[in-house]
Amino acid sequence: MLMDKRIVVRAGWTAGAALVLVGTALVLRPEAQNPSAAGPPEPAPPDPAPAGFAAVRPPGSPVADPPVVVPPAAEDGNGPAPCDGCLTERAVLDVVETYLRHLDPVHLQGGLWAQPLADVAPEKPDQVHGLPKLPPELVEAPELNPFGVTVDTRRYPVETTWLVWLQTGWVPRRAIEQRIRRVRETTIGEERTRARSPVELAALDATLEALQEELPGTVVGDDFPLRDSSGDLPEVALSWPPIKKETYVAVDARTGELRPDGIFRRTSIGVRPEPPPHHERALELARERAVDWLRKARQARSP
Repeated sequence: MLMDKRIVVRAGWTAGAALVLVGTALVLRPEAQNPSAAGPPEPAPPDPAPAGFAAVRPPGSPVADPPVVVPPAAEDGNGPAPCDGCLTERAVLDVVETYLRHLDPVHLQGGLWAQPLADVAPEKPDQVHGLPKLPPELVEAPELNPFGVTVDTRRYPVETTWLVWLQTGWVPRRAIEQRIRRVRETTIGEERTRARSPVELAALDATLEALQEELPGTVVGDDFPLRDSSGDLPEVALSWPPIKKETYVAVDARTGELRPDGIFRRTSIGVRPEPPPHHERALELARERAVDWLRKARQARSP
């Protein structure tokens, strides 16, 4: 399953018919900054629950968490092994399912799906942003998922690595609302009036100088028009069906090594969240499943 790449539209100023990309004092004001960060209308997803996997419960379901039922993910995978004697999609789903079941079965309630890392990796190993891709049925969906995660392909053998995705919750409706594309028109004089500090005034003066350089001979006075654009989602995104929040587990199809880098992330202060005491046991059981699958794959190759 191939993943597309997206062009992210950055904010900019337009002056008359010419587009002038310059920094402005608007960027320094919190209300002008982009909020941080992706059919028929359906109810928007609820905000994430404070704890547990209630956040992954589909909208409209009962308040109480349903009994944990481990999905037979391995039965759904039919992708071939990326190399001779390596783990197939069915095998890698089974390995990850084993790991998550012993780590915490709550991780399985949103389902699992897998894709080869090579399908989304750039030609030169680097960070890939906005994964996984948004569902193709979303009208006017951007090519990169603004609510997705970043995968550093330099950390894995690209040609033999599987990414297995699991759901961690739902994108809150307010997160979508904050990313809707907006355009605000103003003037130099209005921005000067709104400036709250010498720093903002200095930034505005720098903008004026840049405009005069870009448009020689143009008189840039207080009535000079400016346009501020923000957001990276179309208005129709407000009518999208619920959007999953997902993260990944990486598995080397050649060795069976499982790396839950999307669940337990490396930070400047160590791995966060901190893995539970039984984490090594969950990894050990997953390794045993991988060894079993690899043994069967190698036996199948023998005459």
